[in-house]
Amino acid sequence: MLQALPSGSTSVELSEGDRVAPAASPEAVWGALALLLAGQSRVRLSHDRGRNYSDRHERALTSAFPSAPAAVCGGFPGARVEPAWVLFDSVCVLAGWALVSASSVLALDGLLFEPGSWRALDASNGAVPGLVSSSLGNALGWVGKGGVATVFGRLRSDFRVVDVDLSGDRGDAVTGLVADWARKRGRWHLVRPSGGPLGRHHIFVHIDRAVLSQLKDYIGGLRRSFKVSSSSIDVRTAVRPLSAPHRSGTATQILGGARMLREVLRTCPAAAPTKPGAERRRRHTKVPPTAAGHGPRASWLDGALPSPRKARRVLPVEWAGFLKQGTRPQVGGTDHSGSTFELIVTKKMAAAGYTPAQAWETVLSAHPSAMPKACKNQERWVRYVWNRSVQDLALFLKDQDHAAAMSEPVPDEVLAAVAAARRRLHVLLWDYPARQRDTLACVGHAVLDRMERTGDLRVPVPEWNLVLDTGITSRQSIRAALRFLDGRLGLLHRDVLDPTQAATTSFEFEIKPLQAGAVLKSYQPSNHTPLPWLPLPRTSRRLWQALRQNGPLPLPALCHSAALPAELSTPVSPAVLRTARASLLSLERAGLARCTPEGPWEAIACPTSEHLAEGQSMREDLEHAAAAARSSYRSKQATSWAAQRRDALEKVHTRYKTWWENLTPEERQERQERHGRAFAKMSVRDQEAFKARQARQRISAGVDEANRYRTWWSNLTNQDYLQRSTERAAAFAALPQPLQEATVVSWKRHRRLFGLPAMSLSGNKRTLLLAGDPQA
Repeated sequence: MLQALPSGSTSVELSEGDRVAPAASPEAVWGALALLLAGQSRVRLSHDRGRNYSDRHERALTSAFPSAPAAVCGGFPGARVEPAWVLFDSVCVLAGWALVSASSVLALDGLLFEPGSWRALDASNGAVPGLVSSSLGNALGWVGKGGVATVFGRLRSDFRVVDVDLSGDRGDAVTGLVADWARKRGRWHLVRPSGGPLGRHHIFVHIDRAVLSQLKDYIGGLRRSFKVSSSSIDVRTAVRPLSAPHRSGTATQILGGARMLREVLRTCPAAAPTKPGAERRRRHTKVPPTAAGHGPRASWLDGALPSPRKARRVLPVEWAGFLKQGTRPQVGGTDHSGSTFELIVTKKMAAAGYTPAQAWETVLSAHPSAMPKACKNQERWVRYVWNRSVQDLALFLKDQDHAAAMSEPVPDEVLAAVAAARRRLHVLLWDYPARQRDTLACVGHAVLDRMERTGDLRVPVPEWNLVLDTGITSRQSIRAALRFLDGRLGLLHRDVLDPTQAATTSFEFEIKPLQAGAVLKSYQPSNHTPLPWLPLPRTSRRLWQALRQNGPLPLPALCHSAALPAELSTPVSPAVLRTARASLLSLERAGLARCTPEGPWEAIACPTSEHLAEGQSMREDLEHAAAAARSSYRSKQATSWAAQRRDALEKVHTRYKTWWENLTPEERQERQERHGRAFAKMSVRDQEAFKARQARQRISAGVDEANRYRTWWSNLTNQDYLQRSTERAAAFAALPQPLQEATVVSWKRHRRLFGLPAMSLSGNKRTLLLAGDPQA
């Protein structure tokens, strides 16, 4: 009998040892059960597990999802079965044999149909505009809502369906002839009533190119024999899935019942290999061969969950010794079996940020007495040890993140400023070339995401970090996007980059807080972990952000909100709609968006484990490339070319000093006054940039900027200092107060950037400083 399915479980155990996986949503399970139980004897709907319902209360089952917790009570002809209950959220299903069949139907649909665009039909057999989904479970949830009668999809390229639209004996005859034709040629096939009048059927047939031409010729002969048109007997590629009801609400099941269903599911041909172009777009992690004679099979590791810890850490010493030498550390509790130690060390590897492939390689290379059970059965280790360890770790980290978020929430002012900046960014997209808007949107949202996570309106923006966040490998494109956003969305601080400390400094981007009284209503993000955008099309990110900012939107309005058309006044073209629809389907497969039964799309943040694993794999590849590039850049300082460059700059600087020393005092004075006047006319920002540029040139020539400043300070006489302080104090006092504050901040920033020391003052100089020279 079936055991009760606990909350969050993904499978149920049968007494025969079979395992079935339920659907993603209760609506999908209910629809499949209603489909299979229709027409069975003694089937009724119950809201009290069948305790108080007599035979006169039996009723027909419909595909409509029950409004209250309900059950299906089933019996076989001439016998009653002991009930077994399985709980799916608000749905209790009685008679476990039906659950097995329902899961089998959903699994068979997954083999027959292309994973992608599921669409909706209304009661008049017309497509419902705007409804498209990449998930069959989500599509089945539309049935009965918003005028949706059923759903349909496209078959795999190696399957066709023969639609027999003839009623009565003629339809049965044609169906039998087509099934007999497939049987004689050894082709996999199944027959399903279409749901209309008796005699109308769908015959699913597995074909190849040669068989397809033969099938079409045979169908053409049947049309001539029965004197009917092509609409009466047709070969089609799109049809209603087995788990969906007819548009009239009738639930159908394949001919032959549950036994035939199991047989066709067991013998259904596997999917054809992925196209080479699609294969190249995917990145796979190399998986070591499995143990116990399984060869290079990687199927179990493909189903392994990625660790929520991204950066790999070192294992604790005692557990590293356990793997290397087999020496068991001391642990608490009473269970000191080998399985306990295998579970603990697996949890340690997951917490240390090991990928599934790295962890399995560690298991294979461990001491023979350390991980014997795992080495013998990779499937068991992946499903019951590694995956459960990762799930436990994810729950632990989620609790920690929630506690941290509750203790230190992001200020509302920051969230409001970031939300306003996102709206401003969507407006700025219209001013950028249409072909480059994805780059601008990805870079802008990556910077704003970092502000949301850190709770700071000024964040560093290293180019390689933006490569990791966006997947854009062209640093020139990232640099161009930052230059465009500078002054429009915020301020790009270039002066904080210290060439002598390139490993710890970078450009910084800052947005202004909103003015008092203009704080927008915002929300507290539930998760500060960056979403994995790398495997998705770049257009997906701005579509998701547009949905997040504006709520559910129909497709045309969403395209305009995300600035997909070339111009604001340009109507949405079919090509733009196709691009947006493909990106939204990618988001839906990744668990980041879904299409509502009414048609509009909405943003969600529930990434699937497959999407997380693919994103982690792609990020690891980029991290290796970034580490190699950074190492190469930083090692240039020790190369012969760099040494020669420094020697050349020193010679140029020496020649410049010689030229300056040969000038007469009058010429020096004239040049100093002329350049001083030009410097005074600059803005505070230009002055700061000029001083930073000159300092970097001196540093490149081998001059120590801090020692140069100390030397200048010590050579300054009291008389020179008095004249300098008096003139600068008068000029400073003539400036408006905002400009005074900006000047002081600029000088402090320059001093901090280049490490200029705060020199001690003598009594006379201190008196002069207090008299009004804030920059001395």
